[in-house]
Amino acid sequence: MLRDDNITAVAVGDGPMRQSLSSAANAVCLGVRSPQDVALVMKAADFLVHPSHSEGLPIAVLEAAFAGLPVITTDARGCIDLGRDDRALIVPVGDPTALARAMREVTRDREGTAARAEAMLAHVREHYALSANTARLVGLYRQVLSEQSGARH
Repeated sequence: MLRDDNITAVAVGDGPMRQSLSSAANAVCLGVRSPQDVALVMKAADFLVHPSHSEGLPIAVLEAAFAGLPVITTDARGCIDLGRDDRALIVPVGDPTALARAMREVTRDREGTAARAEAMLAHVREHYALSANTARLVGLYRQVLSEQSGARH
């Protein structure tokens, strides 16, 4: 499963691969954790691997970006939207060889990895920060209310 002894995987959450991952000598499975624990794990991590097959909005990728972590993800919808424009390393869904290659690249290309993490952080701050989303939502509500009020007169 995890063949590179130079990488220690720390898995947070639960799922069908937990049993096989936990049997790897260089993997630690923490199970489901509180948001505070997840933040601590991300703070200690070197990068996030998010090999999703299907996403709407990948919250783990957003959390990693806000933590300044480089991201490796897949070309699944949602993930590819966040990772495009070289903000993340993107691999095909279900391609473990490409995933392993991306993990090696992240550990070897520190400069490129840091640049991608900075680009991702700037992107999520602009498009996904609470203040930005709140302002957009308030604007939409105002527009709807204005249209409804105009339709009544």
